Amino acid sequence: MNNDPLRRSSSMSVGTPSHIPSAPPLPAPRPFQRARDAANRIFGYTSRPPSPHGEQDHAFSIVNRFASLGASQNATASHRTGLEINTVSINESGSHALLGGKEIFKTVKVENGVCVEDVNLRTAIRSTPTQASGKIRQIYNIDIDDVAWAKGNSGDYVAAATSSGKIILYDLGHAGLPAAQLHEHYRQVHRITFNPHRGSLLLSGSQDGSVRLWDVRDARRHAGSTQRTSTPTTSKMQSKSKFAGQSDSVRDVKWSPTDGVDFAFGTDSGWVQIWDMRNLKQPKIKIPAHVQACTSVDWHPDGKHVVSAGLEKLIRVWDVSSNNRKKPGWEIKTPYPVSNARWRPPCESSVPGEYGARQTTQVVAAYDRAHPVLHIWDFRRPAFPFREMTPHPEAPTDLLWHSQDLLWTVGRDGAFLQSDIQHARKVMDNFSVNVCAISATGELTAATMQRLPKRILSKPPPSAPTSAPNEQVSSSPDPGIISRSWADDSLDNTFLSAYTDVRRERSFSKSSRLSAASTPPHSLSKSRVAGLEQAFGPHKAHRPQQDTWRIQLPHPAFHIDPAVTAYIASNADVVFEELGAEDKSLANVEEVFAQNVRVHAEAGMIDLAEMWELAGQVTLMHLRRREELHKAQTKSAKPVAVKVTSPLETRSTEVFASPPDNLKANARIEAEEGWIYELGGFLRELIRLNTGGERLSPQTAAHLVLVLGPCLPETRPLSRKAAEAALASYTEAYEAGGYEIDEIPDLVSRCHSHLVKSGLQPLQVESIMSAYHEQLLQNRLSVEAAELRKLCYPAFPAVYEQAPRDTSVSLACGSCFKPLSANAQGKPRCEFCSEKPLACPVCFQARSPFEDDPVGASLLALCLLCNHGGHAACLRQMMVDEGLEGCPTDNCLCDCAREC
Repeated sequence: MNNDPLRRSSSMSVGTPSHIPSAPPLPAPRPFQRARDAANRIFGYTSRPPSPHGEQDHAFSIVNRFASLGASQNATASHRTGLEINTVSINESGSHALLGGKEIFKTVKVENGVCVEDVNLRTAIRSTPTQASGKIRQIYNIDIDDVAWAKGNSGDYVAAATSSGKIILYDLGHAGLPAAQLHEHYRQVHRITFNPHRGSLLLSGSQDGSVRLWDVRDARRHAGSTQRTSTPTTSKMQSKSKFAGQSDSVRDVKWSPTDGVDFAFGTDSGWVQIWDMRNLKQPKIKIPAHVQACTSVDWHPDGKHVVSAGLEKLIRVWDVSSNNRKKPGWEIKTPYPVSNARWRPPCESSVPGEYGARQTTQVVAAYDRAHPVLHIWDFRRPAFPFREMTPHPEAPTDLLWHSQDLLWTVGRDGAFLQSDIQHARKVMDNFSVNVCAISATGELTAATMQRLPKRILSKPPPSAPTSAPNEQVSSSPDPGIISRSWADDSLDNTFLSAYTDVRRERSFSKSSRLSAASTPPHSLSKSRVAGLEQAFGPHKAHRPQQDTWRIQLPHPAFHIDPAVTAYIASNADVVFEELGAEDKSLANVEEVFAQNVRVHAEAGMIDLAEMWELAGQVTLMHLRRREELHKAQTKSAKPVAVKVTSPLETRSTEVFASPPDNLKANARIEAEEGWIYELGGFLRELIRLNTGGERLSPQTAAHLVLVLGPCLPETRPLSRKAAEAALASYTEAYEAGGYEIDEIPDLVSRCHSHLVKSGLQPLQVESIMSAYHEQLLQNRLSVEAAELRKLCYPAFPAVYEQAPRDTSVSLACGSCFKPLSANAQGKPRCEFCSEKPLACPVCFQARSPFEDDPVGASLLALCLLCNHGGHAACLRQMMVDEGLEGCPTDNCLCDCAREC
């Protein structure tokens, strides 16, 4: 069997010694190379924010930014390969990046804002004609899914993982030949990572549901015992340990930054597990972190918290040092499914009372392929992102932090980008600080605030000696130097404004207060990273200096009285009474208009009552003329047997704006030629008057469409272009909603055929119905809103698609009437008032004695008015079978059977 490392799907990771750059020295720069690089950065090749990976998690080896980079200097840089890049890793000194993909495998040196190719491993591999044994090697395409760079004394090794399950080690000193092959995973390897404490230990997480531990020193020992020439031989290493116990794919794995034996990984089923590499039987901690797949895990630098991200648009932080892990400590709701999330490296705080301790409260998140934006979130302000950037046309395939200010990303566009976070825009700067809103009751609430200029901190970062020309930007950092990003984790009036909650205690002398205040506690020493609780504990949110007011707008200039809206919604007629096809009377149509005239007149809306009276007269004149023409054509036509094959006739007639039975036969009769009124144009003009200008009444517009829409003739259709655009939009919406492709054409025809043929734009009608539905919900008219959704289903998805997501049904406590959570149901006491749940007032037993009842003996039912209830079987027996009325609970006068 060919052991060639170039086999498709192979993935590698590289390591470098800590005292010298891990890759060989750069060759002498070619003429004009720097000029070309500068031109690339100036003319359209601007670098953008890179991404976090997690190879430098150790709290004591964080690479700081050099203070010689000024506050206004932008350290962005880019390296464009033209080939799709799947993954990126970083060496221990931070001077080189390792890139991997289907057609790329090389190292890039990043120095003084310039990215230069260093060692092209793919070229070296393909240019080696023979294997270590001397046999002719067959050339395969390299397809790398993840790479990692070893640390410490093993820093000259890199590892590459593939979709076939093979992991290949390479020694940078002999780049053309593999040092070892690790082939114990039988499915794709998603993630590999080296231990930050013991740089030779490698973890790999695979689609086969296992995590394996390897020691790359085995490859060196094997090479030393069998090598007689300068060319190393390829060995097949065996893993040291296998950590299984789950059947789901392992998506991400990370070593603990503070403990060299602990690691965490996330699975496709949403679990986060913490393992000790010395215990192969079971995990230390197992957390059901997400409902869907957990795509990313990362340790906080304090080693006590783990952040996890999943496809259900959530980023959660778990405290793995305590026993309370049922709920996340902090949570962020993201706008899109998260594919990658990494903690930002710690930086020194300038908040008074924190004594310059290093802290981390921010995390960078990348989303699915369709959303290329990157967000930096701060858990102290989880409502919206802190900074955002769009480095690539599509979402980056991988990301890692180089330092506090510099982010590395790679993407499908073939670009490796180093982004300076300080120059990424703040989301808050795009928000308006002046807002207003009008409630359904006519109250105007407004707030205004002056946007403050960027705050100049009184404590500038300390200066550092200017580095030599050949000195690398990120090598040999001074741990005492503050990153330029120190203000991001402290005071910032545009986003993070906060003040320290210092409680003053009584003291006997001024000197004692000064002495106590000037002594930093040991827990906040600069030599360690502050715990996540310490970063949150002493702070309170900044109190903005806003001017706010609330006034009542005059009635009815800007709004309609909610009582009037509710009365009209409950009493107006919008659906015709069902009549048989043989009944050609227009009495049902006339009664609908008459009822609406009465309702609006009783509500004091005289102008609307007159409008409905005029609309009724015009509509009835048109329908009578159309009916007479239909009768004349029927008498002159010869009887012909017609076989109905249209799906419109075989389906249910309960479709939005479908004509009643007594209007269907003459809907295609041309009765408007030479007539003074054109009913479709009349309706469109009424809609325009009620949806624009000062008079904005979605209720009236919706009722007009519901009543006049079925009466319109199918003789004034939309233009072909407008009709095709509307129907294409609904076809796409139904396909996204899960409908079968074969049934969508029939669905579109049934729902929108009459509207299109009568000249109404379905998209405009959907907009009117959506506005009316929102108005009903604002006025707490849930029953009327449900009726409207029923009328609009399935014609207008925008009206009903959000309702199931925002609606939840749960039992309520019989004492405090608060809803019980899913975890609280079935427990002996309410989690809010600690009262015992009320027993069934019919049987007073845990289970209903009516075991044979079809609804079941343990199912509970509640009255929505009084919130009392009992076993559904008992209530059925009492109210249905025996005909009793009223709530069975003592002293409750609710007529449950009739009201509910």
